[in-house]
Amino acid sequence: MTVRVAAIGTGRWGGTLADAAGRGTGLSIVACTSRSAENRAAFAKTYRCRDLPTLDAVLADREVEGVLITTPHTAHAEHIVAAASAGKHVFVDKPFTLTVADARRATEACRRAGVVLAVGHQRRKQAASRALKRLIDEGAFGRVAQIEGNFSADYGFSSTLTTRVWRGDRAEAPGGAMTNLGIHHVDTYQYLLGPIARVMAFVRRVALTNVPIDDVTSILFEFASGSVGYLGTSWVHANRTETITVHGTEAQAWHEASGARLFLARRGQAERKELPLTPADAVVEELTEFARCVRDRVRPEVSGEEGTATVAVLIGVTLIVSILGLARADAQTPGKWVKLAPFPEPSEELYGAAAGGKFYVFGGLAPGWKPKALAYEFDPAANAWMKKKPMALASHHVAFTELGGKLYAFGGFVPPASGPPAWVPVDNAWEYDPAADTWKALAPMPTRRGSPVAATVNSKIYVIGGATTHPGSTEPAVLPTRPHRSVGTVEEYDPATNTWRARSPMPTARNHAAIGVVNNKIYVIGGRVGAAFIGVASNTDVVEEYDPATDQWGAVRARMPTARSAGAWGTYGNRIYVAGGEFQNGQLMAAFRALEAYDPATNSWMTLPSMPVPRHGLAGAVVGNRLHLASGDVQSAGIQGMHLDSESHDAFEFAQ
Repeated sequence: MTVRVAAIGTGRWGGTLADAAGRGTGLSIVACTSRSAENRAAFAKTYRCRDLPTLDAVLADREVEGVLITTPHTAHAEHIVAAASAGKHVFVDKPFTLTVADARRATEACRRAGVVLAVGHQRRKQAASRALKRLIDEGAFGRVAQIEGNFSADYGFSSTLTTRVWRGDRAEAPGGAMTNLGIHHVDTYQYLLGPIARVMAFVRRVALTNVPIDDVTSILFEFASGSVGYLGTSWVHANRTETITVHGTEAQAWHEASGARLFLARRGQAERKELPLTPADAVVEELTEFARCVRDRVRPEVSGEEGTATVAVLIGVTLIVSILGLARADAQTPGKWVKLAPFPEPSEELYGAAAGGKFYVFGGLAPGWKPKALAYEFDPAANAWMKKKPMALASHHVAFTELGGKLYAFGGFVPPASGPPAWVPVDNAWEYDPAADTWKALAPMPTRRGSPVAATVNSKIYVIGGATTHPGSTEPAVLPTRPHRSVGTVEEYDPATNTWRARSPMPTARNHAAIGVVNNKIYVIGGRVGAAFIGVASNTDVVEEYDPATDQWGAVRARMPTARSAGAWGTYGNRIYVAGGEFQNGQLMAAFRALEAYDPATNSWMTLPSMPVPRHGLAGAVVGNRLHLASGDVQSAGIQGMHLDSESHDAFEFAQ
C-alpha cells in the first residue's frame, strides 16, 4: 500500500526528499505547499502533484495521509502540531524543533492524535554508522573511551550566505553550523553510545563578516555511560568534512566518506584495515521506514523522544559563549520574548524596580540633561501603566532597590543651580511607599555620587560604585571634558536605624554597572571605568563578588561575554540577567540587543535570544517569571539633536 504524502516546504531539501520518495520508498507525493507560489508551481510540475496554496488546504485534503515538513526551523513545532491535529502522519527534517519545550509539545500532540512522528536524522542509517553500531554492541572495542568527529562545510564562503537566507538568520540557525551539520553527529553519537549527559563548548566567529552567526563550534560531551566525546562543526572549512572516530580499549574505528567507508584497527595492529560495507541510501531508508511505520502503525527509530534528546544538546550548545559555560544536555528552553503595553512617556535614563508583584519605572532625562522625575507603576495582571507621584527630587542616574515592599533610591545627579548643563552629584536617599504613593527623605549617603548600583541583603542595603568629582576638587559638577572619576565606594544603609557605615571598597571602580544578589552575595557586572560619560569612558566586562557577611570581595569571576554599560538587569532562578546597554568609540555609537545571564554556581555565562529592540538607559526588573524591560534610547548617547526614545515594553518570559 502506497502512503500518500504532501510536501510542506518546496526548497532544496524538500526536493531531495521528493526525489528519494520516488525510489521505491512506498511514499507517493500527491500535493505540495510553500510560502512561494512560484516554488510551489515548479515543485508541482516536477513531481506531478497538486499545488495547494496553504498549509490549511493540505491538512483539509482527505487524500493526504502524511506530510514531509522541510519548512523554516522556527515553524516546525507549529506545523507538526497542526498536522497531528488534522490526523496526518509527520516526517520532519532536523532539527526537530529549536526548543525542548516545543519538542515535547510536538511529540505529545502526535502521541495524542495517534499519528506517526519521524525525525529526519538519516546519517545513523549510513552503512558505516550501522556497521560501527554492530561492532560496539558486539564488544569489539572493549570499553569505548572516546568518540570524536567533525562535520563541517564551506557555506561561509558562498555569496548567497546573507541575512535573507535561513543560515544567516540567528533565529533559524541559533547554533550556526551546529544547527544543520553538527546536529547530525549528535544524533549519531547518541545512537552509538547512548544519552549525552553534559555538554561544554567553545563558540566563535572566525571568518564570517556578512551575517551575525558564529561560524565555528568545538563541543565536549560527557555520556551517561561514562564515555567522553568531541565534535567540531563549522561553515568555514576549506572543504566539506564528515568524519567520526571511535576509540576503545581493544580497537579503534574511522567512519569516513559520508558514511560510505569504515576502517578498523585492533589493538596491536600497525595499520587500519577497511571493512566491507553494503552501500546504503540513508534518505531512501528513512522514508521507507516512515511509510512502513504508517502502514503498520509502529514507532520509527527516530521519533519525538530521540529528536528531543538531540534538541536538548543543541540548546545546551547555543547557550554557551565562553569557555567556562557548562550546560546540562537536558536543559530546558530558556524562554521567549513577549510584547506588553508600551511605556507611556518614552525616555532614556530610566530605572526599574519590582515590589508587590508590580513593575516600577522611575527617572527619565530630557534634552539638556533635564531630569523628568517620572514615576510609573505597571500591573502585569491588567497589562496597564499608572502614573504615580513624581520623584521627590528631580534627579537622574539614581540607584534603586527593594526591601519589605518599599523602594529605596540613592544618589544620582541634578542640574546645577545656574550656568550651563552639567551633572552635579548628590547624596540624597529616599524611601518610596508604593501602597501610599509617598516619598520620604532618609539620612543622606556619606558620599555624593551618581550612577551607583544598589542591592539588598539581609535587610541591609548596599550602594556600590558610581561617579563623582575628584577628592579635594573645586569642580562643582561632572562634565565630559572636566576632571572626574569612577569610584569603588561601598556604603551600607540600615533602614531600621536610618544609619550608614562604610564598607570595603569595590576593587574595580566603575559606574553604569549592573548588579544582582544570589545566595546573599552581591555581584557587580560590567559598567564603565574612568569616567561617567560613554564618549570618554571605557566599558568593562569585569564581574566581582562581594560578601556582606564578611565584608570581603572575592576573586574576579568569569567575564561577561559583551562588555557594556547603561543596561538593565534582574535576577531569576539564581541567575543574573543583563540586557541592553551602549558602546562608543571613534567609529561607532551603538546600543546593544544582548541578553546574557550569569550563573554564580558554575561561574558561567549564557547568551539568550536578543532583545527585540536595542536600547540603553532602559528600566528593568523581574516580576514573576518575566524580566520586564521598558523604554530607553535605541542609540548610544551624545548625538547632537538626535533622540530616539523607544516606547517598547518587552518582557523575557522564563521557561517554567
